[in-house]
Amino acid sequence: MKLWIAVLWTLAAAAHAQPTLDLRAWLDEVAAATAGGACDGPFGACLAQAEALDAATGWSAGCTEDVGRTGDRAPGWGTVEVTWLAPDEALVSLGCAFWAYQGGSVVLHVASERDVWRARLLAFPVVLAGDDGAPPRLTATTEVVMWMGADAEARTGVVFGKARGVGDCGLWSVYAFERDGPPVLREARARGCDEEVDLPEDAPVDPASWPVIYPE
Repeated sequence: MKLWIAVLWTLAAAAHAQPTLDLRAWLDEVAAATAGGACDGPFGACLAQAEALDAATGWSAGCTEDVGRTGDRAPGWGTVEVTWLAPDEALVSLGCAFWAYQGGSVVLHVASERDVWRARLLAFPVVLAGDDGAPPRLTATTEVVMWMGADAEARTGVVFGKARGVGDCGLWSVYAFERDGPPVLREARARGCDEEVDLPEDAPVDPASWPVIYPE
């Protein structure tokens, strides 16, 4: 599985290593559009900026459905969130779609290499529950559900895929980001919707306290 993740990351990196867009200027444009209220698409999408980046990097190909290249884009397509990890390095999450209570996103790593800004689509290792008592296994995906943002100082990001709207069951994953290479899955926690938990009704949902399923 590590080989599969490495292959997927290598292909993504090769496909998006040489964007034709001035990425540094694009990042400034996104910041200005966000601050100025110009990101007025559904769910606050920055449609013009997302389309320009898609034309240069093909990021929407990382979405699990062809929501970026059809006339009727899903609500939430083109939302943009930028987290600066360093003055010359950032993570850029881009919305693929938003459903009833959560959305799917892809994440690009954007950085300057010898004064040339490049973007690469990240492939995330994801834990899948085993069938009939089998241990969990890893797979890889370029679209994550749901991106909760990144901690620039810690160089980590969280993905929280809810199994139902209240968020009391699902999968919570923490990733570490290096300047080179794919995201590293540091920890995954999960709770099944059929598990009975003795908590007060008004207790907040805290997936960071759920049972750890990775690493075992």
